[in-house]
Amino acid sequence: ACVPTSPPAQTSVPSAPKAPAISLIGTQAGQQWNGNGLDLPYCWSPPGTFQMGGLGGGNQVQVTLTRGFWLGKCEVTQGEWRQLMGTTPWVGQESAVDRADHAASYVSWTESSAFCQKLTDQERQAGRLPEDWEFTLPTEAQWEYACRANTNRRSCPSHCRPILGRLGFRQREAV
Repeated sequence: ACVPTSPPAQTSVPSAPKAPAISLIGTQAGQQWNGNGLDLPYCWSPPGTFQMGGLGGGNQVQVTLTRGFWLGKCEVTQGEWRQLMGTTPWVGQESAVDRADHAASYVSWTESSAFCQKLTDQERQAGRLPEDWEFTLPTEAQWEYACRANTNRRSCPSHCRPILGRLGFRQREAV
């Protein structure tokens, strides 16, 4: 997933009026946005403070995210990857399936960053992404903050646990 992030707020006021700015700031946590050429869905994560790191006796640190961000709702699919990048790194790989609706796989961090940069360039050129926003891979703090969804849980809520076994997840397999 890629994350549009905003840089620090500007402190100077422009002397001449500019064209109306595109506002990408969400209004509520979980709000969905897909105003990009690939129609990738993103969910809004507002600014906030949380305890990052292990729970239940593990080392934690307080982290404050001063700006909200959009986090990809789903993995980038092979079809989306192929459409933007024109490559298929999963083809020929062991256990890989080549289907447009499957998650892109066998993609390195460098290749994923290039995907984000190419998407940024495409969206700016099309006028859908303001100059002060960009698509990037999420930081570890952004990822954990969004996954915790304003809770201090390290796992799913108790009402979700009965279905985990049916999904093939076992507690002993958890890291």
